[in-house]
Amino acid sequence: MGLSGVMMDTQNNWVTGLCSRSASPNITYTSSDNVKTNYYANKLWILGSATGTNYPLHKFSGYPSGQLTTDGTPTAELVIQNFSEDGLKTVYMCFLLDYVGTSAPPGGQIQNIFNAVTNDQTEVTVDLNGDIFGNVDPSAVYLQYTSQTLGSGADVIIYSNPIRIGASLVNVLQNNLGLFDMYDSPYTIIPMSEPGSWMECDYVPIDSEEVASYYSTPVEGGTVSMPLTSGIVAEAGTNNSLKTIISFMVFAVLCGIAYTIVPDCYLFLVRLIIGKGYISSQGEVNRVFWLDLFLSIAIGGTAITLICIGAFGNPASIPNTGVLLSTGLTMGIFYTLCYVIIQSKKMGDNFLPGGINYNMQPTV
Repeated sequence: MGLSGVMMDTQNNWVTGLCSRSASPNITYTSSDNVKTNYYANKLWILGSATGTNYPLHKFSGYPSGQLTTDGTPTAELVIQNFSEDGLKTVYMCFLLDYVGTSAPPGGQIQNIFNAVTNDQTEVTVDLNGDIFGNVDPSAVYLQYTSQTLGSGADVIIYSNPIRIGASLVNVLQNNLGLFDMYDSPYTIIPMSEPGSWMECDYVPIDSEEVASYYSTPVEGGTVSMPLTSGIVAEAGTNNSLKTIISFMVFAVLCGIAYTIVPDCYLFLVRLIIGKGYISSQGEVNRVFWLDLFLSIAIGGTAITLICIGAFGNPASIPNTGVLLSTGLTMGIFYTLCYVIIQSKKMGDNFLPGGINYNMQPTV
């Protein structure tokens, strides 16, 4: 995810940042009654337990054993605030952090956040999956509870496998957030599925006639297979087809709108640069040429710049490179469409005002 406003809050003694809105949900939560809710990350904090903290961190014993301090207390926590699409529900994802100094694995994404703070870099792009699931412990679980007092009504989910980090800055952080009350709330233990396997909620007998064939997709370390008759596969295929149809319809509508509006907008600009003064036919041709050149540089040049930044930019220093790339491609398609429409109109008679001869060569 892209982070902006990354900073060390010296008043609250925590590290914080704002999460950019991703195209796909960061969390898809399925409740016990099989209702799915999508959540999008909004903000994150890195909290510690240094002297002077107002609230304790989440404390566990036995999940997993031997990786935290003897009393089960982590060095710090990464807390990510997530809102549902309608903004009515909140989920806090909490990840335990264990300071191990130089023994920390290289290439840590949370380390990149601390590096951004140290270098006064307010924007950074991170992929936390590598840190969270890079060292899977078979005894790791999720612990879930609903906050009763602090942040009442919010769901809190904690991943028990601590992430090892080497940033010494974590040792001066405090937890002054005051959002959770795990300390007196009942919680539910959710075991993890076996890494690399597919777990489906609906039971399908393996010898059932419904299971005619399997869909396999490669993943790291092997493949994941599921029945083609699975409701998940069918729903995904339907959604992809619907998205393709809607995208085509939107593109067709935009082409129609562009064919109707773009020529009038272009003629307005032509009349604006020609004005009502008495200039020669050659002067009019020259002005139209410079208008075309300016529009090409302004729109086409911007599109090429965004595409280059999005495709070749460093995600660590340029957040949202994917958004820049898609924006550049959209502008490029728009420019190409407008260019084709205008050029086809110019080939016809009586399009340009005042009888401007489009075939006359401009003088540069």
